[in-house]
Amino acid sequence: MTENCLCDTTIMINFCFGSTRTESLIQDKTKNLEKYITYIIFGEFVRTIYDTIRTLLNHFLKNEDIINEFDDITEFVLDVRKDLYQFSGQKANLMDKLIPAMIKEIKSKISVYKNNKFPIQMAINTIINDFNSLKERDVLSNFSLLKTSFRCLNFQRQLFFNSNRNNVELDRLNCPNCKIKALIHFKTKYSKEMGQFYKNFESLTKKGFTTTEKKKLKKSFEFFMQYKNGDNINGNKRYCWKLADIYIVLEAPNDFIILTTNVRHQQPFANFINKKCEGI
Repeated sequence: MTENCLCDTTIMINFCFGSTRTESLIQDKTKNLEKYITYIIFGEFVRTIYDTIRTLLNHFLKNEDIINEFDDITEFVLDVRKDLYQFSGQKANLMDKLIPAMIKEIKSKISVYKNNKFPIQMAINTIINDFNSLKERDVLSNFSLLKTSFRCLNFQRQLFFNSNRNNVELDRLNCPNCKIKALIHFKTKYSKEMGQFYKNFESLTKKGFTTTEKKKLKKSFEFFMQYKNGDNINGNKRYCWKLADIYIVLEAPNDFIILTTNVRHQQPFANFINKKCEGI
């Protein structure tokens, strides 16, 4: 009987920031399972969540002048929610998840500084520190890192306040120093499986992929198959992100269940190499 599962990024996000119902579904599904994540999954979680928090906090900073118009900070935070139309669908969806989680943080911090007439930047700094500790407090206390997975360094990124620009920023990506190592790692360890995926690409993507999704993924597969150690690669391309769903399937140990909200993309590849993939 399988006792472990590998949770993808969307499972992590929904577990940490989803509704009570969604968190309960994940808890029930993983009740008798040890929940694991890979370093790439963790890095993608940090990039996605922290960049959304960065955008949200900067939105608060830009609207600092209207904070005092609200009797309650909660009302101000919820008013910001009305501006979600300014953001892409994915980022707006993430902000909608994050706002309820942030209300308590923002209310407790900004209220103190508002009442004592200190700059809002001081409140933002304390909020940043709290969210930087999220990785230890909420992630690593609930998910175990799969030590055999490729060590993507993006999980180490932190939020910080840039006083010169008066905005919240996120550490730079580690991809420029890491992407070649990642390519070599997966080509060395999983060249047989990737070759099989590539050979059977049309049948594996026949049902669960749109024409655009297939085109983008095939292009990434072709790059992976043709890459040779020492080749120059475009420093602006995020190759790992484009193949992340495939990498998750490859790095899941054979006796693990892969848990995802993206069954249509991952399950065909998992089933092809006799791995179990289930959705929530």
